[in-house]
This record gives sequence, structure tokens and C-alpha cells, in this order.
Amino acid sequence: MRTRTFLCAATCCMLSILRWDVVAKTTVATSNGTWDDPAVWDNGVPDAGDDAGITNGVSVLITNATPSLASFVNYGTIVFTN
Repeated sequence: MRTRTFLCAATCCMLSILRWDVVAKTTVATSNGTWDDPAVWDNGVPDAGDDAGITNGVSVLITNATPSLASFVNYGTIVFTN
């Protein structure tokens, strides 16, 4: 019985830890610059699965591949280059 209780508690603990790894963040570009510059974003450069947006009046230059985002809203300007 003690083993079963321990395993159940350990499983719940592991699931709660793993849950934090899959939670998407929301980050918004608040200043002009390149996509991969952390200073452009209010919550860090967007990672795969994150929600991202560009505010009005902000221009973001995309010079590299971007991750697959959960959502993206653009009120500013996106400039693509290779």
C-alpha cells in the first residue's frame, strides 16, 4: 500500500512539473528590430507554441526561420529578408 501511495504521489509530482514545460507564453514586440533580438520583445523571443504579436507602429525584420507559433497578431510591420 505504501508503494502504491508513493508511486501515485510521484506521478502527480512529475505531471505537475511537466505541465510547466508545455505552457505557452505570450510575448509582444514593443520596439523596432530583428525577430531574434530579445530586446524587441516584452517577454523574450517567441518559442514554438507561444502566442506572439507586434504592436502598432513597430517594425520587425525577419532574417531567419521562425518557430511554429500557437497564434500571431500583427498590428505593426513585418519585413522579410534572406
